[in-house]
Amino acid sequence: MAMTQPIGGLGIELLNQSNYKVWRSCMESYLVGEDLWDVVDGNNIISPEPEATAVKKWKRLNAKAEFALKRSISHSLFDHIIGCKSAHEIWQVLDRLLNKGNEAPENQLADPTLTQAREEDPLRHYRPLHKAALNGDWEAADSIFKSDPEALTAKITSMGETALHVAADVGRTEFIEKLVALMTPEALEIQEHERSQTALHYAVARGSLHIVKTLVAKNGRLMEMADRWEYTPLHLAAYYFESKEIVCQSTN
Repeated sequence: MAMTQPIGGLGIELLNQSNYKVWRSCMESYLVGEDLWDVVDGNNIISPEPEATAVKKWKRLNAKAEFALKRSISHSLFDHIIGCKSAHEIWQVLDRLLNKGNEAPENQLADPTLTQAREEDPLRHYRPLHKAALNGDWEAADSIFKSDPEALTAKITSMGETALHVAADVGRTEFIEKLVALMTPEALEIQEHERSQTALHYAVARGSLHIVKTLVAKNGRLMEMADRWEYTPLHLAAYYFESKEIVCQSTN
C-alpha cells in the first residue's frame, strides 16, 4: 500500500505521534529479517565466540540497527532519542513515549516450556515463525507447525497478524501454497486487529494474483469479508489497480 514519507528503500512510513503500532510492526519485521532484532530487543544470547570478537560483532549489529531506527522516525521525535547509547535503548524510549498500553511488555522468558512461553511472550515465542514467513523458509516453518499446531493460526506480530498475513504481505507464493494446504477454510478468515484485514486483503493490495487465487480457491467467502473501513478485497482491487486484471482474477 502506498505510504507517505517512506524510509528510503524500505517502504515504511516515518514514525510520528499517530502511527506507532503500524511502524513498530513494520520495523520489527524488517529487523527480524535482517537478523538485527536480538540487538534491539536486548535478548542477550551466550556466544561461543571469544569476548573481543563477540563485542565487535555486537557493535557492528547495533550500529546497523541504530541507523535503521534513526532514519525511520520523524524530526519531531528525534530529540527524544538523540542521547540513547544503543538500539535497544532507542526502542525502549520510543515504546514508553508512544505505546498506549495496548500491548503486553516483552519480558525475559523465565521458563522455556512451550505453553508458558506462548502465554508470557507470544511475540518472542513465535519470532522464528515470523522470520520464516518473511523469508519464505518453509522447512523452518513446517518444523514449527509440527511441534506446535497452534502456530498455524497464532497471532505472531504486534498487529495480530498470522504467518499467513506475513507471507501474503511479502508475496511468498510457494510458502502460502503449502501453508494453506494445512489450514482449514475457516482459519483463512482470521483478521488482524489493527485494520481487521484478512490475508486476502494483503494479497490483493500487493497485487499477488497467484496468492489471491490460492486463498479464494480454499475459501470463497474471503471475497465478502470487509475490513474496519468496510472494504472487501474486491474494493481494494478496484481501488489500487487501474488494470482490472486483479479484479477479474479475484472474482474467478
